[in-house]
Amino acid sequence: MSNEFIQAADEARRLLRGFKAFEEVAQALELTGNVVQARAEAAAALEALKPQVEMAKAELAEIKAQAKAAKAKSADAVEAAKLQADLVTASAQAKADDLTAAAAQVLAKAQADAADVALSSVAVLAKAELARDAVAAETQALQAKLDTLKAQAATLLGA
Repeated sequence: MSNEFIQAADEARRLLRGFKAFEEVAQALELTGNVVQARAEAAAALEALKPQVEMAKAELAEIKAQAKAAKAKSADAVEAAKLQADLVTASAQAKADDLTAAAAQVLAKAQADAADVALSSVAVLAKAELARDAVAAETQALQAKLDTLKAQAATLLGA
């Protein structure tokens, strides 16, 4: 058996539970409002960042283009340097070949001159030996005449 006060207490408790439900609904609505507001703020921030992102993409594309151009330019420079090195090497090789040929000619001339000098030396030595032999023979003939004349002089002087 319940009296009016007990029923009123039950009624008050039901109302209190209803108010608690309203409080929970209010908290859920507030939380949803915060989420919606945060989403709107994030969307606005994203929209504000889009021009910066596009600018960064454009800058990146420009940097890539510059890098590609620099790479092509460096490849051209390397190729030009290789060609220049090949030309210098070919020129140096040609000069070395010319110098080698000139040195071979000088050596051949020096060898020919040395052979001529050797032949001339042999001929001069042969003539010198002939002249020496002739002088020696003449010296012997003169010595023999001198000995004969000494002997005649000794005979004439009294011996």
